[in-house]
Amino acid sequence: MGSKRCNSVPASSRLCNGNDGSRKDSEVSADTCSTNTEESRSEDERSISSDEIPAWKRDGTALCMRCEDSPADDIALFPSPPEVIPFKETQAQLTSKKQSRLNSKATVFVPKSSTGPPGRRDSKQNCEDVLRTAMNAIWASGQAASVELSGGMDGWSITIKAANGDSQLTESLLTVAKDAILQASSQNKSIYVLGYCSPKPFVTKPQGFSGSLCIMESPTIACWHLYKKGFCRHADDCCKQHPSVQVPLQVVVETSMFNASASSVHDFKEQVSSLAMSVSAALSGCEHIWRTEVVRDMSTESWSIEITTKDEHMLHKEEILATAKHALSAISNMSKNMYILGYAASPSVAKSSGFLTLVGNMKDETKACWVLYSKGVCSRDGSCRWQHPSCVMPLNIVVKPAHQAAWQFMPIANNYSVPEFVHPDCYAR
Repeated sequence: MGSKRCNSVPASSRLCNGNDGSRKDSEVSADTCSTNTEESRSEDERSISSDEIPAWKRDGTALCMRCEDSPADDIALFPSPPEVIPFKETQAQLTSKKQSRLNSKATVFVPKSSTGPPGRRDSKQNCEDVLRTAMNAIWASGQAASVELSGGMDGWSITIKAANGDSQLTESLLTVAKDAILQASSQNKSIYVLGYCSPKPFVTKPQGFSGSLCIMESPTIACWHLYKKGFCRHADDCCKQHPSVQVPLQVVVETSMFNASASSVHDFKEQVSSLAMSVSAALSGCEHIWRTEVVRDMSTESWSIEITTKDEHMLHKEEILATAKHALSAISNMSKNMYILGYAASPSVAKSSGFLTLVGNMKDETKACWVLYSKGVCSRDGSCRWQHPSCVMPLNIVVKPAHQAAWQFMPIANNYSVPEFVHPDCYAR
């Protein structure tokens, strides 16, 4: 009792270090849980490496003094406590902690319509804006009697009627249209005319031209050589981005061309008139068609097949137009000196009320430019040594509901009246 008691040393230190191995177990007092003893024990344990500490010590298992002094083999009799799995917060809890305050100056959310992919809707609107700007420029030139835009992302078409039906304004109108389209596309950041910097961004066709509108997604990674020149020598191996969408464009001036003798022009007109009559007769048997009529446009010296259908049958408009295209192709194939230009590619130009096709004559089959007749395009332009059509006439197919048709009765010799179809515009005058 009189001697001062020394601080206790942990049993682990006695087992691992030989310095304290001579200390007897009897010197260990029951008061080893005092504050000083715990501080000394923690200091000694810090000096011992993790490899030297027994597994039961590292796991934090609390044992009594008798068990501490037991051999290591006896410790295996006591099972270790289950592993504690740390709690992980869910993503929703983390997100809720990171939520910031609402900004009173933020823009108002406007939901978009779900009728189609947003990118495609935006592209269509941009293309339409560019083409309508070009239409306004064509109309402002004073050389056009009417300008019509139709189509969509599958293909756009602009049909122009010259003022007073003057065929001499055809080339001038085509030049104005090309400049207007290039100027309008240059003011848009995402719509480009493919090859707009090349000498010929448009392909010349009879009574018109064709081209391609392409959409640029990112100007920083775009292949500008393709956009400017119209081609890329790397093709699919190009590291730059090529346009993902290319929309064909057609521009046609609805005027007739007669560069032949008077007798040849007369014969050609009679053949086109006979073609229109035959197509009209073939369509009269369609179940969705109420009436067909062939109308001649004196200003352009062209023919139109007016198809009248009942209002409830307008849902079958596409079917009626497909039937008209088939009849027109089948009847024209029976002629040897009259062809639908581009009959093997895209012979029709879409319009809001139907479609337009061009009919051309052929003098000699052995000398004809079959590329122009079959595909509607000749890459040689004016240097082609093969014969191109000398006479070209537009033929319109128009589908309209019955309530838009105007009728009048004209008396004839035997006091019998027959109905004659009159165009609504003429009837209004």
